[in-house]
Amino acid sequence: MYVADSIGYVGSFSVLMMHEFGETNISWMHFFKQCLFAVPLIGGACSVLSLIYFRRKTLVTNKKMQTTGKMVLTGK
Repeated sequence: MYVADSIGYVGSFSVLMMHEFGETNISWMHFFKQCLFAVPLIGGACSVLSLIYFRRKTLVTNKKMQTTGKMVLTGK
């Protein structure tokens, strides 16, 4: 709970700092419209990268299980 709360505060702080120290003459409405385009693109890219990572990890684990015939427990 504390981690999620702190991430929220860091996000709020980041938004304020980006607005204040970025383009200072930009309105809040225009700033949030720009953010509404950037956030889904970044989130989508992170989701695709996560999908690729976990697919590869699953394939490697399945191959190890097939070759050894034993359950493979990764400690990492």
